[in-house]
Order: sequence, then structure tokens, then C-alpha cells
Amino acid sequence: MSTGYAVFDLDGTLTSKDTYKRFLKARLKARPWRALHCAALPWHYRVAVKNGRDHVWLKLKALNAVVGGSRREELLRFAAGYAKDVVATDVPAEARAALLSHREAGDQLVLCSASFDFYVEAIGEALGFDHVVCTRAAWDGDRLAGRIDGENCFGDEKIRRLTALVGSRDGGQEGGQEGGQESGVITAYTDHHSDQPLLDWSDRPIAVSPTERMRKIALERGYAIEDWHAAPAF
Repeated sequence: MSTGYAVFDLDGTLTSKDTYKRFLKARLKARPWRALHCAALPWHYRVAVKNGRDHVWLKLKALNAVVGGSRREELLRFAAGYAKDVVATDVPAEARAALLSHREAGDQLVLCSASFDFYVEAIGEALGFDHVVCTRAAWDGDRLAGRIDGENCFGDEKIRRLTALVGSRDGGQEGGQEGGQESGVITAYTDHHSDQPLLDWSDRPIAVSPTERMRKIALERGYAIEDWHAAPAF
């Protein structure tokens, strides 16, 4: 039997806000003394923009400043509360309807994000996802190490990880499906032009409240377009 998959990006797709920035702000609000570690972040941002530094570099600078060294049990408990808040306040009805439709159709739900596992997995669990594919944070024993475990789940890395999950698209013996079983129809939802490889890889590409560049790509390539988030007020 062939299994269908529905792959959802997180930031800007299921949610209207950037969940990583929102997480960092929530953490700083709960632990304001960590602001002392953040004094250099504006300078790091300017360096990243001026010198074209890899966005992963800045991502890790912020991670270390705000939550580096946090104890695992405490951080996961905080992340669970944060995830409940995100799900309650920033997942629109259109996104929930899409999730329900795929669930009722028997599709496997996959949350795919470049954000960190310590809170993305909690969001995925709260929304009933079957699988979560995201960037993994490294730990030194019980403490958050401030590094990435493996690769940043972005661009081609998303495709590699998803292919390992869903298995061969051509009936071969590689991938995650038992017995080399061919995967069914794959639907992918994302808002951002950096995820064009994801949409091209899927069978049913859907651009959700897309960036201006993503909307242009969608129109040129014939992707479906759905608007789940209200346009920002000016």
C-alpha cells in the first residue's frame, strides 16, 4: 500500500511569525539576566549582513547567547509551554483545516523546519504530526552545547532528510519505507522561496501566503497558491 505524505514548513507557513525569534524573546522575558550575554548580538548581525556570513553562524550566536548551557529537562519544559502558546495563538484556521483534511485522507503529516528540535518537536506533537524533521541541537551531557548536531535542516538538507523518511520515489529499495515500498503522493506547503527545491521535489506543491519572490516563482512554475495569513497592516 502506498502512503501519502503532507509536508508542512513551519515559520511563515503554519505560523505567521518567525518561531525562533519568538522563542528567543520569550526565553529572555522569562530569564532577563541572559540579556547580558546578548550585548554583542547587534554587532554580530551587522557583521553577518556586511560580510555575507552564513546565516547558520548568526543562528548559533543567538542560540548561545540566549539558551547556551541550559539544562535539558528545564529547557524542554519551557519549550513545551512555548509550543502550546504558539499553537494557541499563531496557527490559523486555514492551516488547521489543511492538517485535518490530510489526516482524514490517511496521509502522514510531516513538519519540516530549519528551527531547533527542542521546541519544534513540541509544536509538532501539539498539532498531531506523525513526523518532525528539523535542525537538531547538540548537547554536552545535560547541557545545551550551542552547536548543531549534524546539518542545518535547510535547502537540500531538507530534501535529503525527507527522502530518507519517505523512501524511494521510484519503487527502489532505498529510503525509509519498509521493503522498498514506493511512497504515495507528496504534498508540500511552504511560504518561502528558499524552499523551492522542496516544492519541486513534491508531487503537489503549494505556496502558502508566499513571499513576493515565492509568489512570482509559483506563478511561473504553476504551483498552487493559498493565503492563510492576513496581509500585514501598513
